[in-house]
Order: sequence, then structure tokens, then C-alpha cells
Amino acid sequence: MLKRSPIKLIQPLRKQTQTAFYSNFSQESLVISKEVGNNAMAILNRPKSLNALTLPMQNEMDRLIRKWEKGKSLVLIRGAGNKAFSTGGNVLIFRDEVKKNTDYLRDIVITLNATNYLVSKYQIPIVGLMNGLTLGGSVSYIMFAKYRVATENSIFGMPEIKLGFHPNSGATYFFNRCAGKLGYYLGLTGKILQSSDIVRAGFATHYCKNNNLEKLQNTLLNCTNKDNIEDIFEDICEKRFPEFTLNPVMDRITNCFSVTTIEDVLLKLQYDGTPWAKETLNILNRHSPVALKVTLRQFLKGQGLDLKSCLEMEGNISINFYKHPDVFEGIRVTLEDKHDNPSWNPPKLSDVTEEMVDRYFIPVVEDLQKTLLKEVDERT
Repeated sequence: MLKRSPIKLIQPLRKQTQTAFYSNFSQESLVISKEVGNNAMAILNRPKSLNALTLPMQNEMDRLIRKWEKGKSLVLIRGAGNKAFSTGGNVLIFRDEVKKNTDYLRDIVITLNATNYLVSKYQIPIVGLMNGLTLGGSVSYIMFAKYRVATENSIFGMPEIKLGFHPNSGATYFFNRCAGKLGYYLGLTGKILQSSDIVRAGFATHYCKNNNLEKLQNTLLNCTNKDNIEDIFEDICEKRFPEFTLNPVMDRITNCFSVTTIEDVLLKLQYDGTPWAKETLNILNRHSPVALKVTLRQFLKGQGLDLKSCLEMEGNISINFYKHPDVFEGIRVTLEDKHDNPSWNPPKLSDVTEEMVDRYFIPVVEDLQKTLLKEVDERT
């Protein structure tokens, strides 16, 4: 049970930026803030670690986004350097902290979800610049912004399934709103999209050549009339770019991923028999059986849910995953012992019962999450 009042949880977490967790990082600002007149920009600033998110970074992003909503006209978000917006949460740190402090993951999840929801309800435009790798939980800063900009260097994806984990940070919501079953395909395989494909799939609103990204950023940052924002995008961003590279297999994706069990997905792929289907089958067979079943149920339960309800469900799932071994095994073989094969538990889809999957949906932070998300709705 929490000893702190739920409504007061976020503020103490922000204070941790200056305490225990700072020992893992340099004293250089983890989020650079820049203000120009009525506009502002937040820069995730761990370029040597591809701007992987930490709790102090999330707390600072939350603070800045809340602060700027009342005093600014436009907010930009990007990553430092030219390789990545962010690769999502630093799962090695998450894993180690969770072992020492069982509340750490809870604090990570609920604060990021509250910030995600705030971005989705923001009263002024946010521009998310995908300057390179844009992966995992960091995607949420982009996906719920009004303007989302990709370049030829952008790489977008939710690869959590490869870690024996599940797509989160609102993925249930936006993957259910993709054309056909594209979102299910991406979430269950962990496949990434690149360049203009990110726009074609609906995850970005604009496509900008990388050598024009700085111009776009600075022009927006110095814009003094919010009525000119659309014109700036029109002038600098590309109007023509390649067709979606997945168009030739979109019908196959929809056919194979429109069923309600992983076993049926695999049967559909086997029956299809094309090179694409064989590749997809091989990918799915490498993933954690539990993670596959939990993720598919998550997506199916999320059909028709609003973002708030999706975030509430995902928060419970994320925390419950760390009560079971596959996420730790996935982190080990993906990020540490890269030449080893994972030992999933259980190892086969046929060994994963409905009761096992049920455990991942047990409410563990429901009241706290509802309180924090309600706070966003009621802010003035």
C-alpha cells in the first residue's frame, strides 16, 4: 500500500532527480530547455546513450511540459545529437533498480503515463522531431503531439516484444488505429519503420529532409504568430515522397493478424507461405510465448478504448511483467549475452494457459493511475 497520497506522488518523484538516481549520470542537464519568446524546446540530452530515458529525465520532461502549457504558444521536443530522438527507457537501469526497489517501476510507469496523457490533451501545439532512432516508450512523446516530423534518418518502432515485454506508453491506442492490422503486426513482431514509411503509416504528420530539419526547428522556434505554423510546415517539408514499402503485403498483414489467438496467427502465416509470411513466422517463433499472448490480448481488449483507459490497462500489464521471468531473460539475451538463445518460461505457446495471461491484467496501480490521469483532465 502507498503511504503517500496519490495526488502528491509526482512531486516527490521529481525531487529524486537530485538524489539517488543522479549517481548513474553526469551532472550535465539530462534535459536541455530552450525558450525563445513565446515558444520553447526540450532536448533529451544523453546522446552517448542514444538519449535513453531515465526517471530523472521523465520527471524533468513532465515538469517542463506542465510549466510551458500555461506560458507558451508552441513547444518542440527532440533528442540531442543526430543519431536518436530516444531509444526508450534504459531497461538495464530499470531492471537493476527494480531489484532494489519494487516501487521504482511503478513510479516510472505511472509518471510517464501521466505525461503522455498530458501531451495528448495539451492546450498548445507540440512538435515532435524524430531526429534518428525513435523507439519504445519515448515514442509516446511524439505520438500524442499535434505535429510529428520524420526524416530519411528516422527509425520508428516499439520493439518491446523482443525483450519478453509488451508495447506500452499508449501503443494499445495508436496501434489499434492503424490501417488494417498494421499495428498488430508491428507490435507483435517488433518490426521497425524507416524514413517516409513512418508518415505513410500515420505515425508522422510530416516528412522533412534531414538537412532541412534544423531550418524547420529554428523557424518554428522563432515563429511569432501561431497562425503561421501550418505555412512553415508547408514551405519546408516535402510534399512528395515514396509510397509505403509495405503496401504489397498490407492485405496479407490484415488477413494474418485479424484473428484472436497467436496460434491462429501462426496458422494463417503457414497457410500463406510467401517469403514475407515465412519471415514473419520465424520472427514470432523467436519471441516469448507469454509476451505474444499477453500483447495480443492487450490489443484486442484495447479496441474501442480511449487513450486514458489504454494507459490504465498498460500500466498494470507493465508492472505485472516484472513479476515474471521472461522480461529479465529478454533483457539478458538482447542487451548482454547477445549470442545466447533465450530460455522462455514457459517455452511453448501450448504451455501458456489463459490463467497465466490473466495474471498480467490484474490491477496493481489502478487507483493511483486513475487519480493521476484525472488530475490531467481537471487541470486549469
